[in-house]
Amino acid sequence: MRGWSEVWAIDPTPPPSNERPERDLEIPLVNEEHGGSGTPDGAAPPPFAQRPLPVQHDPRLSAPDATMPDRMPQNAAESTRATAVRASLWRAFLVLACMSAAGCSDSADDSQSDTGGTIDAAGDAEAATDAAPESDATEPSDNEDADNTDGANHDADGSSTTLPPRPPAAECLRDPACDRIMVAAHRGEHSIYPENSIASIRAAARGGISLAEIDVQVSADGVLVVMHDGTVDRTTDGEGETSSFTWAQLQELLLDGGDPGDPETSRIPTFEQALAVAREEGISLYVDIKTSRTDLVAQAVHAGNYEDIALLRDDIPAIAPLANETPALWFLAAVSSMEDVQLALDTFPNLGIVEYTEPFSNPEIVAEIRALGLHVQQDVIAGGDFIGQIGDISGWLEFLNAGVLVPQSDFPLQLLPVVEEWERQQLSQGGD
Repeated sequence: MRGWSEVWAIDPTPPPSNERPERDLEIPLVNEEHGGSGTPDGAAPPPFAQRPLPVQHDPRLSAPDATMPDRMPQNAAESTRATAVRASLWRAFLVLACMSAAGCSDSADDSQSDTGGTIDAAGDAEAATDAAPESDATEPSDNEDADNTDGANHDADGSSTTLPPRPPAAECLRDPACDRIMVAAHRGEHSIYPENSIASIRAAARGGISLAEIDVQVSADGVLVVMHDGTVDRTTDGEGETSSFTWAQLQELLLDGGDPGDPETSRIPTFEQALAVAREEGISLYVDIKTSRTDLVAQAVHAGNYEDIALLRDDIPAIAPLANETPALWFLAAVSSMEDVQLALDTFPNLGIVEYTEPFSNPEIVAEIRALGLHVQQDVIAGGDFIGQIGDISGWLEFLNAGVLVPQSDFPLQLLPVVEEWERQQLSQGGD
């Protein structure tokens, strides 16, 4: 494993000690007000699509060989408050949307009941109580959580449904026959650590997430840096356009919400640092290219032999030149129509996956794309994350039922248990 000083050359002083008390990271949710993870004594368990998600204690984030410092305490309160605010705002938005649309309440109820039943690739629903496995009225223990992270679950009749190991993203997404869901963490696991930070990539990897999405910009002196915005205003203590700073100047800025004494939470990483950490942690990077210097991105990936680490995403015209120059690169073409899909196939000979850029589930077009032997990536933020934060996972299930193989979420560690349960149901029902 690479040492702290090998990844970060910001401060020559020795790294802080990693000998800190290990504990499980609590992934903040706002579902307690909706009943927590249990059900009243004697009550039947709710349908799978309507179950509030438990606060997760993921043992993989505090593994004995983990070297990521325990940074959670100082950011937990801010993260929980931010999550609650986002959920409240979108709850209000959904209420207003329903008030302005005729029959919204009825259609919303129908939607929940439809997605609450047996889940299959065609999206058909049977009675939810038949599909949902029995659950205890109390919150699962840490040991039970640990068992679930290994992919095992017990059906109502006591039989065990065990998921096969999840393959690496690069292996699965290049295989048209692979049907395992690859969750992508939007800007890393940024409900715990600052977005696009090294710590957010590590947290996603140690939580079992398949891909960490990052954004790449270029500094004034041609260094690729991991930053979403064209300015540093929103995410750092500085002001100005990202491309107007040299790399040395960017190193002086601090990421909002990070620990100033810990570069992995507080400093803007270079693209090469992110690639190195991704390889170290065994996670792929979904690289959203935000600069016109796609040549620099290609050079960095090729120079470090990161072709199986970096999935390069951009509009087709922007990355088309790279297909001829560096054919070994791994591309994710952004499409919004079947015409775009055909253009992508004509442009990238070895294309295995496209991003469908619409914000909500569309089973018909996803089926058409998959019929061409391509996997589909889609953001589930607008269509799943927001209602997921108030305990309704039916939006996430719509994307899974539609055939989206790579759902990208702002709450990947909350989405992953839903994916695993969905996959177990598929396996137990003999689904594809």
